[in-house]
Amino acid sequence: MIRLSTLLIVFGVSVIGMNQQLWGQLPLPPTQEIEVEIPKADERNVVNYTRPFASANHQTMNFDSKLKPFYHGVASGDPLHDRVILWTRVTPDTDGDITVQWKIATDTALANVIQSGTTTTNQTLDYTVKIDALGLQPNTTYYYGFEALGKKSLTGRTRTTPVDGVQQLRFAVVSCSNYQQGFFNAYGRIAERKDIDAVIHLGDYIYEYADGGYGYTKEVNRGHEPKSEVISLSDYRIRHSFYKLDPDLRLAHQQHPFIAIWDDHESANDSYKDGAENHDSTKEGSWQERKMAAENAYFEWMPIRRKTLSSNQIYRSISYGNIMDLILVDTRLEGREKQLGGKDTAGKGAIDTALWKSANRTLLGAQQQQWLFEQLQQSKATWKILANQVMMMQVEAQALGFPTNLDAWDGYPAEREKL
Repeated sequence: MIRLSTLLIVFGVSVIGMNQQLWGQLPLPPTQEIEVEIPKADERNVVNYTRPFASANHQTMNFDSKLKPFYHGVASGDPLHDRVILWTRVTPDTDGDITVQWKIATDTALANVIQSGTTTTNQTLDYTVKIDALGLQPNTTYYYGFEALGKKSLTGRTRTTPVDGVQQLRFAVVSCSNYQQGFFNAYGRIAERKDIDAVIHLGDYIYEYADGGYGYTKEVNRGHEPKSEVISLSDYRIRHSFYKLDPDLRLAHQQHPFIAIWDDHESANDSYKDGAENHDSTKEGSWQERKMAAENAYFEWMPIRRKTLSSNQIYRSISYGNIMDLILVDTRLEGREKQLGGKDTAGKGAIDTALWKSANRTLLGAQQQQWLFEQLQQSKATWKILANQVMMMQVEAQALGFPTNLDAWDGYPAEREKL
Protein backbone atom coordinates (compact mmCIF):
# COMPACT_ATOMS: atom_id res chain seq x y z
CA MET A 1 0.00 0.00 0.00
CA ILE A 2 1.27 3.47 -0.86
CA ARG A 3 0.77 6.01 1.88
CA LEU A 4 0.04 9.46 0.54
CA SER A 5 1.32 12.23 2.76
CA THR A 6 0.72 15.93 2.35
CA LEU A 7 2.82 18.88 3.48
CA LEU A 8 0.80 22.04 3.98
CA ILE A 9 2.60 25.30 4.76
CA VAL A 10 0.80 27.90 6.82
CA PHE A 11 2.23 31.38 7.22
CA GLY A 12 1.42 34.74 8.75
CA VAL A 13 1.39 37.52 6.21
CA SER A 14 3.28 40.72 6.97
CA VAL A 15 0.36 43.13 6.93
CA ILE A 16 -1.32 45.14 9.63
CA GLY A 17 -4.54 44.11 11.32
CA MET A 18 -6.05 40.72 12.05
CA ASN A 19 -6.14 37.98 9.43
CA GLN A 20 -8.51 35.12 10.20
CA GLN A 21 -9.16 31.75 8.57
CA LEU A 22 -11.34 28.89 9.77
CA TRP A 23 -10.63 25.70 7.92
CA GLY A 24 -11.37 22.00 8.18
CA GLN A 25 -11.93 18.88 6.14
CA LEU A 26 -15.59 18.10 6.83
CA PRO A 27 -18.43 19.51 8.90
CA LEU A 28 -18.14 18.20 12.43
CA PRO A 29 -20.83 15.86 13.75
CA PRO A 30 -23.22 17.23 16.38
CA THR A 31 -21.52 17.58 19.77
CA GLN A 32 -22.63 18.59 23.23
CA GLU A 33 -22.84 22.34 23.49
CA ILE A 34 -20.27 23.71 25.89
CA GLU A 35 -21.18 26.88 27.67
CA VAL A 36 -18.80 28.70 29.97
CA GLU A 37 -19.92 31.82 31.78
CA ILE A 38 -18.14 34.72 30.13
CA PRO A 39 -18.46 38.04 31.94
CA LYS A 40 -18.59 40.92 29.51
CA ALA A 41 -16.08 43.70 30.12
CA ASP A 42 -17.68 47.00 31.04
CA GLU A 43 -15.45 49.77 29.76
CA ARG A 44 -17.16 52.23 32.12
CA ASN A 45 -16.24 50.14 35.16
CA VAL A 46 -12.47 50.29 35.33
CA VAL A 47 -9.86 50.93 37.97
CA ASN A 48 -6.40 52.32 37.65
CA TYR A 49 -3.56 50.08 38.79
CA THR A 50 -0.13 51.63 39.20
CA ARG A 51 2.99 49.53 38.70
CA PRO A 52 5.56 51.00 41.11
CA PHE A 53 8.52 49.56 39.20
CA ALA A 54 7.36 50.85 35.80
CA SER A 55 8.69 53.96 34.14
CA ALA A 56 6.87 57.13 35.06
CA ASN A 57 5.47 57.62 31.55
CA HIS A 58 3.53 54.33 31.60
CA GLN A 59 2.55 53.54 35.17
CA THR A 60 -1.20 53.37 34.68
CA MET A 61 -3.49 51.06 32.70
CA ASN A 62 -7.21 50.31 32.83
CA PHE A 63 -8.51 47.07 34.36
CA ASP A 64 -12.04 45.65 34.62
CA SER A 65 -12.61 45.68 38.39
CA LYS A 66 -15.05 42.74 38.26
CA LEU A 67 -12.19 40.38 37.36
CA LYS A 68 -9.81 41.42 40.17
CA PRO A 69 -7.14 40.13 40.69
CA PHE A 70 -7.30 38.00 37.50
CA TYR A 71 -7.80 40.98 35.19
CA HIS A 72 -6.14 39.18 32.24
CA GLY A 73 -8.39 36.15 32.40
CA VAL A 74 -7.02 32.66 31.76
CA ALA A 75 -5.37 30.89 28.85
CA SER A 76 -4.14 27.46 27.79
CA GLY A 77 -1.77 26.27 25.12
CA ASP A 78 0.61 23.71 23.63
CA PRO A 79 -1.77 20.78 24.11
CA LEU A 80 -0.39 17.24 23.95
CA HIS A 81 -2.28 13.95 24.34
CA ASP A 82 -1.70 13.84 28.11
CA ARG A 83 -1.02 17.44 29.17
CA VAL A 84 -1.63 21.11 28.46
CA ILE A 85 -0.20 24.44 29.63
CA LEU A 86 -2.51 26.51 31.88
CA TRP A 87 -1.84 30.24 32.28
CA THR A 88 -3.05 33.24 34.21
CA ARG A 89 -1.77 36.45 35.73
CA VAL A 90 -2.45 37.70 39.27
CA THR A 91 -2.37 41.47 39.72
CA PRO A 92 -1.75 42.26 43.42
CA ASP A 93 -2.19 45.56 45.20
CA THR A 94 1.28 45.29 46.71
CA ASP A 95 4.38 43.41 45.62
CA GLY A 96 5.38 40.12 47.21
CA ASP A 97 4.99 36.36 46.88
CA ILE A 98 1.48 35.26 45.88
CA THR A 99 0.18 31.73 46.53
CA VAL A 100 -2.02 30.47 43.68
CA GLN A 101 -4.21 27.35 43.62
CA TRP A 102 -5.15 25.72 40.33
CA LYS A 103 -7.28 22.81 39.20
CA ILE A 104 -8.40 21.14 36.00
CA ALA A 105 -11.64 19.17 35.75
CA THR A 106 -14.04 17.53 33.30
CA ASP A 107 -16.98 19.80 34.14
CA THR A 108 -17.60 23.52 34.04
CA ALA A 109 -18.27 23.64 37.79
CA LEU A 110 -14.75 22.27 38.37
CA ALA A 111 -16.19 19.59 40.65
CA ASN A 112 -14.79 16.47 38.99
CA VAL A 113 -11.16 17.46 39.50
CA ILE A 114 -8.51 15.52 37.56
CA GLN A 115 -5.43 17.43 38.71
CA SER A 116 -4.82 20.30 41.13
CA GLY A 117 -1.99 21.99 42.91
CA THR A 118 -0.46 25.11 44.42
CA THR A 119 2.25 27.37 43.06
CA THR A 120 3.82 30.72 43.86
CA THR A 121 4.34 33.76 41.68
CA ASN A 122 5.99 37.11 42.31
CA GLN A 123 7.50 40.18 40.69
CA THR A 124 10.35 38.21 39.10
CA LEU A 125 7.73 36.42 36.95
CA ASP A 126 5.69 39.60 36.50
CA TYR A 127 3.07 37.73 38.55
CA THR A 128 2.32 35.38 35.68
CA VAL A 129 1.43 31.74 36.43
CA LYS A 130 2.15 28.80 34.13
CA ILE A 131 1.26 25.19 34.93
CA ASP A 132 1.95 22.08 32.84
CA ALA A 133 -1.09 20.01 33.82
CA LEU A 134 -0.16 16.33 33.43
CA GLY A 135 -2.01 13.01 33.53
CA LEU A 136 -4.84 13.95 31.17
CA GLN A 137 -6.72 11.79 28.66
CA PRO A 138 -6.30 12.18 24.87
CA ASN A 139 -8.81 14.07 22.73
CA THR A 140 -10.71 15.31 25.77
CA THR A 141 -12.20 18.68 26.70
CA TYR A 142 -11.25 19.99 30.14
CA TYR A 143 -12.07 23.05 32.26
CA TYR A 144 -9.71 24.83 34.61
CA GLY A 145 -9.43 27.72 37.00
CA PHE A 146 -7.21 29.51 39.51
CA GLU A 147 -7.66 31.01 42.97
CA ALA A 148 -5.52 33.62 44.73
CA LEU A 149 -5.93 36.43 47.26
CA GLY A 150 -9.35 35.03 48.16
CA LYS A 151 -10.73 35.36 44.61
CA LYS A 152 -11.39 32.93 41.75
CA SER A 153 -10.49 33.41 38.11
CA LEU A 154 -12.70 32.91 35.11
CA THR A 155 -13.21 29.27 34.14
CA GLY A 156 -11.23 28.29 31.07
CA ARG A 157 -11.87 25.59 28.50
CA THR A 158 -9.15 23.56 26.77
CA ARG A 159 -8.63 20.31 24.87
CA THR A 160 -5.91 17.67 24.58
CA THR A 161 -4.72 16.20 21.28
CA PRO A 162 -5.75 12.76 19.96
CA VAL A 163 -3.53 9.69 19.76
CA ASP A 164 -5.35 7.93 16.90
CA GLY A 165 -8.81 7.31 15.44
CA VAL A 166 -9.44 10.94 14.43
CA GLN A 167 -10.50 11.66 10.83
CA GLN A 168 -10.91 15.42 10.92
CA LEU A 169 -9.59 18.52 12.66
CA ARG A 170 -10.49 22.18 12.65
CA PHE A 171 -8.33 25.15 13.62
CA ALA A 172 -8.54 28.91 13.69
CA VAL A 173 -5.41 30.48 12.16
CA VAL A 174 -4.53 34.07 13.10
CA SER A 175 -1.61 36.47 12.83
CA CYS A 176 -0.58 40.13 12.72
CA SER A 177 -2.77 41.72 15.39
CA ASN A 178 -1.88 45.39 15.80
CA TYR A 179 -3.98 46.80 18.65
CA GLN A 180 -3.87 50.40 17.48
CA GLN A 181 -4.74 49.55 13.86
CA GLY A 182 -8.08 47.82 14.42
CA PHE A 183 -10.42 46.02 16.77
CA PHE A 184 -9.97 42.38 17.75
CA ASN A 185 -13.50 41.24 16.86
CA ALA A 186 -12.04 38.28 14.91
CA TYR A 187 -10.84 36.91 18.25
CA GLY A 188 -14.38 37.37 19.57
CA ARG A 189 -15.88 35.37 16.70
CA ILE A 190 -13.34 32.60 17.29
CA ALA A 191 -14.34 32.52 20.97
CA GLU A 192 -17.93 31.79 19.95
CA ARG A 193 -16.97 28.64 18.07
CA LYS A 194 -17.46 25.25 19.76
CA ASP A 195 -15.83 23.17 17.00
CA ILE A 196 -12.19 24.32 17.06
CA ASP A 197 -9.39 22.03 18.23
CA ALA A 198 -6.97 24.93 18.78
CA VAL A 199 -6.03 28.44 17.68
CA ILE A 200 -2.74 28.60 15.77
CA HIS A 201 -1.14 32.03 16.12
CA LEU A 202 1.61 32.58 13.55
CA GLY A 203 3.20 35.63 15.09
CA ASP A 204 2.95 39.39 15.56
CA TYR A 205 0.80 38.79 18.65
CA ILE A 206 1.86 42.27 19.76
CA TYR A 207 3.45 45.22 17.93
CA GLU A 208 6.38 47.09 19.38
CA TYR A 209 5.71 50.60 18.04
CA ALA A 210 4.95 53.71 20.06
CA ASP A 211 1.47 55.05 20.65
CA GLY A 212 0.33 56.74 17.44
CA GLY A 213 3.14 55.11 15.44
CA TYR A 214 3.12 52.43 12.77
CA GLY A 215 -0.38 51.13 12.06
CA TYR A 216 -2.23 53.70 14.15
CA THR A 217 -5.69 54.39 12.71
CA LYS A 218 -7.40 57.60 13.74
CA GLU A 219 -10.90 56.22 13.16
CA VAL A 220 -10.24 53.29 15.52
CA ASN A 221 -8.71 55.52 18.22
CA ARG A 222 -6.89 52.71 20.08
CA GLY A 223 -3.42 53.66 21.18
CA HIS A 224 -0.60 51.67 22.73
CA GLU A 225 0.65 51.26 26.31
CA PRO A 226 3.36 52.00 27.13
CA LYS A 227 3.25 55.17 25.07
CA SER A 228 6.85 54.76 23.95
CA GLU A 229 8.27 52.03 21.72
CA VAL A 230 8.92 48.91 23.77
CA ILE A 231 12.62 48.15 24.38
CA SER A 232 13.17 46.96 27.96
CA LEU A 233 11.79 43.90 29.77
CA SER A 234 9.37 46.13 31.67
CA ASP A 235 8.20 47.65 28.37
CA TYR A 236 7.52 44.28 26.75
CA ARG A 237 5.72 43.01 29.85
CA ILE A 238 3.43 46.03 29.91
CA ARG A 239 2.68 45.76 26.16
CA HIS A 240 1.73 42.08 26.59
CA SER A 241 -0.39 43.01 29.60
CA PHE A 242 -2.11 45.76 27.63
CA TYR A 243 -3.01 43.46 24.74
CA LYS A 244 -4.39 40.73 27.01
CA LEU A 245 -6.77 43.22 28.62
CA ASP A 246 -8.65 43.34 25.30
CA PRO A 247 -12.02 41.60 25.95
CA ASP A 248 -12.13 39.73 22.61
CA LEU A 249 -8.60 38.36 22.97
CA ARG A 250 -9.34 37.40 26.56
CA LEU A 251 -12.43 35.45 25.43
CA ALA A 252 -10.53 33.60 22.70
CA HIS A 253 -7.89 32.50 25.20
CA GLN A 254 -10.56 31.47 27.68
CA GLN A 255 -12.36 29.20 25.20
CA HIS A 256 -9.55 27.57 23.18
CA PRO A 257 -5.95 26.40 23.58
CA PHE A 258 -3.46 28.52 21.63
CA ILE A 259 -0.42 27.17 19.78
CA ALA A 260 1.78 30.18 19.13
CA ILE A 261 5.07 31.22 17.55
CA TRP A 262 6.59 34.67 17.42
CA ASP A 263 7.41 36.72 14.34
CA ASP A 264 9.29 40.02 14.28
CA HIS A 265 6.98 42.47 16.05
CA GLU A 266 7.17 40.58 19.34
CA SER A 267 10.70 42.01 19.33
CA ALA A 268 11.24 44.58 16.53
CA ASN A 269 10.30 44.95 12.86
CA ASP A 270 12.25 42.80 10.37
CA SER A 271 14.30 41.23 13.13
CA TYR A 272 16.93 38.56 12.58
CA LYS A 273 19.41 36.75 14.83
CA ASP A 274 21.79 39.69 15.25
CA GLY A 275 19.63 42.77 14.77
CA ALA A 276 16.48 44.34 13.36
CA GLU A 277 15.42 47.05 10.94
CA ASN A 278 13.60 48.76 13.81
CA HIS A 279 16.52 48.72 16.24
CA ASP A 280 19.09 51.48 16.52
CA SER A 281 21.89 50.35 18.81
CA THR A 282 23.21 53.92 19.12
CA LYS A 283 19.95 55.01 20.77
CA GLU A 284 18.28 51.81 21.97
CA GLY A 285 21.19 49.85 23.39
CA SER A 286 22.23 46.26 22.83
CA TRP A 287 20.14 44.22 20.40
CA GLN A 288 20.95 41.01 22.27
CA GLU A 289 19.63 42.52 25.50
CA ARG A 290 16.48 43.76 23.77
CA LYS A 291 15.93 40.40 22.08
CA MET A 292 16.36 38.57 25.38
CA ALA A 293 13.88 40.92 27.07
CA ALA A 294 11.32 40.35 24.30
CA GLU A 295 11.74 36.58 24.42
CA ASN A 296 11.50 36.41 28.22
CA ALA A 297 8.33 38.51 28.31
CA TYR A 298 6.84 36.29 25.60
CA PHE A 299 7.48 33.13 27.62
CA GLU A 300 6.02 34.77 30.73
CA TRP A 301 2.85 36.05 29.08
CA MET A 302 2.07 33.32 26.54
CA PRO A 303 0.75 29.79 27.27
CA ILE A 304 3.75 28.17 25.59
CA ARG A 305 5.77 25.24 26.93
CA ARG A 306 9.39 26.15 27.61
CA LYS A 307 11.96 23.46 26.78
CA THR A 308 14.04 24.40 29.83
CA LEU A 309 13.95 27.32 32.24
CA SER A 310 16.82 28.97 30.36
CA SER A 311 15.84 28.00 26.80
CA ASN A 312 14.14 30.47 24.47
CA GLN A 313 13.67 27.90 21.68
CA ILE A 314 10.18 27.97 20.20
CA TYR A 315 10.51 25.54 17.28
CA ARG A 316 8.70 22.36 18.22
CA SER A 317 6.17 19.83 16.93
CA ILE A 318 2.75 18.79 18.21
CA SER A 319 1.18 15.50 17.12
CA TYR A 320 -2.53 15.15 16.39
CA GLY A 321 -2.35 11.38 16.13
CA ASN A 322 -2.09 9.66 12.78
CA ILE A 323 -3.86 12.48 10.96
CA MET A 324 -1.50 15.43 11.46
CA ASP A 325 1.85 16.60 12.78
CA LEU A 326 1.96 20.34 13.42
CA ILE A 327 5.57 21.47 12.97
CA LEU A 328 6.27 25.00 14.18
CA VAL A 329 9.48 26.72 13.16
CA ASP A 330 11.29 29.95 14.05
CA THR A 331 12.20 31.83 10.87
CA ARG A 332 12.91 35.00 12.81
CA LEU A 333 15.28 34.88 15.80
CA GLU A 334 16.77 31.40 15.93
CA GLY A 335 19.21 31.41 12.99
CA ARG A 336 18.15 33.95 10.37
CA GLU A 337 20.92 35.90 8.66
CA LYS A 338 20.42 39.59 7.94
CA GLN A 339 18.04 40.41 5.11
CA LEU A 340 19.64 41.76 1.94
CA GLY A 341 17.30 44.74 1.70
CA GLY A 342 14.05 45.83 0.12
CA LYS A 343 15.19 46.39 -3.44
CA ASP A 344 13.50 44.66 -6.37
CA THR A 345 15.41 41.46 -7.04
CA ALA A 346 14.02 41.37 -10.56
CA GLY A 347 15.87 44.56 -11.46
CA LYS A 348 19.33 44.25 -12.97
CA GLY A 349 22.06 44.95 -10.47
CA ALA A 350 19.61 45.71 -7.67
CA ILE A 351 21.27 43.25 -5.30
CA ASP A 352 24.18 40.87 -5.28
CA THR A 353 22.53 37.93 -7.06
CA ALA A 354 25.31 35.51 -6.14
CA LEU A 355 24.91 36.34 -2.47
CA TRP A 356 21.11 36.21 -2.72
CA LYS A 357 21.19 32.69 -4.17
CA SER A 358 24.11 31.46 -2.07
CA ALA A 359 23.68 27.94 -0.70
CA ASN A 360 25.02 29.16 2.63
CA ARG A 361 22.34 31.78 3.33
CA THR A 362 19.98 30.57 6.01
CA LEU A 363 16.61 31.53 7.43
CA LEU A 364 16.45 28.64 9.91
CA GLY A 365 20.03 28.10 11.04
CA ALA A 366 21.84 24.77 10.68
CA GLN A 367 20.56 23.15 13.87
CA GLN A 368 16.90 24.01 13.27
CA GLN A 369 17.13 23.03 9.60
CA GLN A 370 18.42 19.57 10.52
CA TRP A 371 15.68 19.20 13.13
CA LEU A 372 12.99 20.21 10.63
CA PHE A 373 14.18 17.78 7.97
CA GLU A 374 14.22 14.98 10.55
CA GLN A 375 10.69 15.85 11.67
CA LEU A 376 9.42 15.66 8.10
CA GLN A 377 11.26 12.45 7.30
CA GLN A 378 10.19 10.64 10.47
CA SER A 379 6.55 11.72 10.53
CA LYS A 380 3.98 8.98 9.93
CA ALA A 381 1.04 11.38 9.89
CA THR A 382 -1.05 11.86 6.77
CA TRP A 383 -0.69 15.63 6.97
CA LYS A 384 2.42 17.57 7.86
CA ILE A 385 1.43 21.13 8.73
CA LEU A 386 4.41 23.48 8.67
CA ALA A 387 3.56 26.61 10.64
CA ASN A 388 5.96 29.47 9.94
CA GLN A 389 5.94 33.25 10.17
CA VAL A 390 6.55 34.40 6.59
CA MET A 391 5.43 33.64 3.05
CA MET A 392 6.99 30.46 1.66
CA MET A 393 6.21 30.54 -2.06
CA GLN A 394 7.88 32.73 -4.67
CA VAL A 395 6.38 36.08 -5.57
CA GLU A 396 6.57 37.22 -9.20
CA ALA A 397 7.47 40.74 -8.24
CA GLN A 398 7.29 42.52 -11.57
CA ALA A 399 3.96 40.98 -12.51
CA LEU A 400 2.42 42.06 -9.22
CA GLY A 401 3.96 45.50 -9.32
CA PHE A 402 5.84 45.49 -6.02
CA PRO A 403 9.32 44.52 -4.85
CA THR A 404 10.22 40.98 -3.88
CA ASN A 405 9.91 40.56 -0.12
CA LEU A 406 13.44 39.68 0.93
CA ASP A 407 12.24 39.39 4.53
CA ALA A 408 10.31 36.23 3.55
CA TRP A 409 11.54 32.92 2.09
CA ASP A 410 12.14 34.76 -1.22
CA GLY A 411 15.22 36.23 0.42
CA TYR A 412 16.65 32.77 1.10
CA PRO A 413 15.86 30.78 -2.08
CA ALA A 414 18.57 28.11 -1.77
CA GLU A 415 17.39 26.99 1.66
CA ARG A 416 13.80 26.99 0.39
CA GLU A 417 14.85 24.63 -2.40
CA LYS A 418 16.45 22.30 0.14
CA LEU A 419 13.19 22.18 2.03
